[in-house]
Amino acid sequence: MKSAEKAGRRDAKHHPPDDHVWPDYLKTLLHDVATQTGRYADAFADEFAVPRQTAENCLESEDSKDKPALKQAIHAMVDLLEDFDRKLLASHRVRQSMQSRYQKGLTDVLGVSWTPPRTDLEDPVAGQRKQLQRLASRANRKINPSTGENYLSEDDPFPEPNTICDWQRVIDALNETMTGSSDSTNQGGGGDTHV
Repeated sequence: MKSAEKAGRRDAKHHPPDDHVWPDYLKTLLHDVATQTGRYADAFADEFAVPRQTAENCLESEDSKDKPALKQAIHAMVDLLEDFDRKLLASHRVRQSMQSRYQKGLTDVLGVSWTPPRTDLEDPVAGQRKQLQRLASRANRKINPSTGENYLSEDDPFPEPNTICDWQRVIDALNETMTGSSDSTNQGGGGDTHV
């Protein structure tokens, strides 16, 4: 019951009223994120199962109803990634606890001294989360230019995207940063329909 209740709250929090304005580039990015996070793929698919819409309509539209959907979608991804981070940290602590018990058992019962190999916490989505937060911040500037916050493009590893082609380049760069290769999923980008 708790999980259903949580899912209901999550849906209410993340789903904008106009689902049809969710841009394609977010779906592409979500697919890549879901691939990285293994068993969370279904959760991502469920969370963002909405009809297709080209990114141009959302990013370049003057209609204000499109902008909150973009902003909300990015923040929703950041929320989900942070939730994954918490679960990852929890699983790391469980593994450490099991190693400690195993070590104690070997010493007490067999008189064998065993030191578990040092394992540094690997966070496969830390960089992803950071870049998504940058995208969210950038979306805020795009949506609310009156904040007066300017940033220097040379300080940003990803150029400010203005068209769907630019957004695809951002996704490719993000994938390369996270996977160490330039191989990215291009499906759903729709980047070659409008140049």
